[in-house]
Amino acid sequence: MIKFSIKNKLNLMEHWFEKKIKIFNSLNTNYIQCSENKTTLTHIKVLFNTSIIFLEKFSENDLINSFKKNTRNEIRRAEKEGVQFEIEENINRFASFFDAFAKVKGLNELNLIKFKKYEKNLVITKVISNETVLVMHSYVIDPICGRARLLNSATNMEKIDIPNSLISQANRYLHFSDMCYFKELGYVEYDFGGIAINTNNAKLEGINSFKESFNGNLVTEYNYVPFWLWRIRKNVK
Repeated sequence: MIKFSIKNKLNLMEHWFEKKIKIFNSLNTNYIQCSENKTTLTHIKVLFNTSIIFLEKFSENDLINSFKKNTRNEIRRAEKEGVQFEIEENINRFASFFDAFAKVKGLNELNLIKFKKYEKNLVITKVISNETVLVMHSYVIDPICGRARLLNSATNMEKIDIPNSLISQANRYLHFSDMCYFKELGYVEYDFGGIAINTNNAKLEGINSFKESFNGNLVTEYNYVPFWLWRIRKNVK
């Protein structure tokens, strides 16, 4: 379990990956991806589905062979193209890359102040080709429970002389490289950061299909939002 403090007037806390929520002294606490399933008078329970690969079950070779055929082939094509996996140390560089992606895709830009609160439990990875960044991922990590949870994924939107096929291959290659990287560090769970169940949204269906191509395990968890905060957010909407 990891804790983050959101520095604002509300002194809001975030607890990630708790096994149980703590009712007392938790009226200012968001519980994110908690494994406990219960109803409380203090929090609104929100179901959260995700896909998790249990890394300890696989060798590196067995891991890639567990993916669907097309995903395996895309990763091997990326390897033949000579792409390189690297760790990105500069949060601002990632933010600029993600914001360029978000602008094209019609997504919200990164809230850098909020994002930096994860800094001590944050890993950013990337794939480069000929000194050009193709894809970047960010993760919140919990060394205690051994989970790496995908926060953001972004691809190069400038695409100067970069085939779309290489971007697609590089994205799959980066997920696989991330899994190998975290496995080597002793992490046991690779969390794709959510999956939409029974959705009719074409974009979400496409994202689901991409994540499902890695043949992870569907896991149901719960987010718990303090009732008063849920009411504020509901009224704001």
